[in-house]
Amino acid sequence: MAPKARLSNAVRITDINDFLAPSQACVLPLGGGASANSSRTPVEDGKQGAENVVVARLKAEPAGSFLAPIVPVQSTNVEVAKAKVTLSDCLTCSGCVTSAETVLLSTDSLDSLRQFRKSRKSSARSNFAVAALSQQAVASIAVHFGSSLGVAARKLSTFLRDDVGFDAVFDLSFARHLSLLEASEEFMQRFKSGKKLTITSACPGWVSYAEKTQDDNILSCISSVRSPQGLAALVAKALRPQGNTSDVWITAIMQCHDKKLEASRPEFVSIDSSGNEKKEVACVITAGELMDLIDECKFDFEDATESPFDVPFQTARTKIFGVNVGSGSGGYADFILREAAEEFLGVKLPDGPLQWEKASKSGDLMLITIEETSGTKKLQFAKAYGFRSLQSILRKVRRGICKFDYIELMACPGGCNNGGGLLDAPLDPEDTTLTLRQRTNLHLESVNAKFSESPIVENPLSIASVQDLYRHVVGGLPGTQPAKKMLTMSIQPRKMSNNPASFDW
Repeated sequence: MAPKARLSNAVRITDINDFLAPSQACVLPLGGGASANSSRTPVEDGKQGAENVVVARLKAEPAGSFLAPIVPVQSTNVEVAKAKVTLSDCLTCSGCVTSAETVLLSTDSLDSLRQFRKSRKSSARSNFAVAALSQQAVASIAVHFGSSLGVAARKLSTFLRDDVGFDAVFDLSFARHLSLLEASEEFMQRFKSGKKLTITSACPGWVSYAEKTQDDNILSCISSVRSPQGLAALVAKALRPQGNTSDVWITAIMQCHDKKLEASRPEFVSIDSSGNEKKEVACVITAGELMDLIDECKFDFEDATESPFDVPFQTARTKIFGVNVGSGSGGYADFILREAAEEFLGVKLPDGPLQWEKASKSGDLMLITIEETSGTKKLQFAKAYGFRSLQSILRKVRRGICKFDYIELMACPGGCNNGGGLLDAPLDPEDTTLTLRQRTNLHLESVNAKFSESPIVENPLSIASVQDLYRHVVGGLPGTQPAKKMLTMSIQPRKMSNNPASFDW
């Protein structure tokens, strides 16, 4: 099946109803440029009339300034410094927040991967390079090529090893085992201590929005557990052969542009012995960017061989890819509800999908209530996707009327399988029977179906390699102090000025 045409992912807003207008404030100094009294000197080139040609001489400005002449300039010989906003700047800015921040002014992640590929072909390997594939990204590419989830993943593994030059490729849902286990233990401890509500922290768009706009009533509800990408370094280091102490260089292939922002969080950046910043995940690209690289390399996906994945503490690689624990957004609500129902209500939920109640027309808000046999105790969980659902939830929390114990909250409508970094629904100019929304919904259903092809894992702690990771790397079981120290992050308010983008609508 030939690849279908797809839209450029340079600038995309997946749902205009979820877009928040840019702020008038910025953390970077603005200004500069040429004023009416700028240094203006005639061009002395010896030509008649040259004194009428003016060149704006721009003064040096601090990094991040926006420089542009505001006086007429006849000459094209004007050197204007380029403004540059890094991902760290974007993370701390009080400006725009979208359901997937796809409009980033400076992002060179794919360029970094291109440079890495070039260096691997021309020089000796000085580090241990690892690629981490998210299940959502692979599901999107599998739909694009019309293959199964596992086949697409293993062909991508071949591409990343043989064409790009990675030493190891692993399934990021392996790191999700740790994230789920820690999130479950955290919820148990919070619930026992009387903290009524816990909200997921795996979505960097939601977390960034909350840190910029919400007070401690909301921030105190957010889980401190790292996302699977935030745990990638832990897994990647354990993939090195015994005795290999090389620096690990990690690339994550993700479903969301906001994951680039997550990699720039202070908790995930350290200072090396030379005083340089070093990110735990050095490079983050989206599924769309990976497809661009596949096209550039002229990789024959249809006829490619399949390569198995690396798993920590295993002598042989595995062909299994992905886990299915309840939703395309990580399965946090489903997994934690099963554990909590048994712990607090004495109710063991049946195998198979849980029966969630659709509480919005779009299905972006879903609810479930589990009661003990006597009906005296109950647990109420929710899945809320997209900023409309998010705002509805936050208003209830602020008013003190939120009835939920746990919320799996993601910024993108439709959840992570509809992330802004995934491939677009294929366009068929001859098909006029479906609207854009209908075509998009059908495409999301296809990605959800691919995601669900993976095996169901009821208890990640029963997996030997997960046990080994906790034993040999973490140094303690889920919820213990060593685990909290290594597997969590801090949620902190980020100062911002009055910003119309933060208002509810």
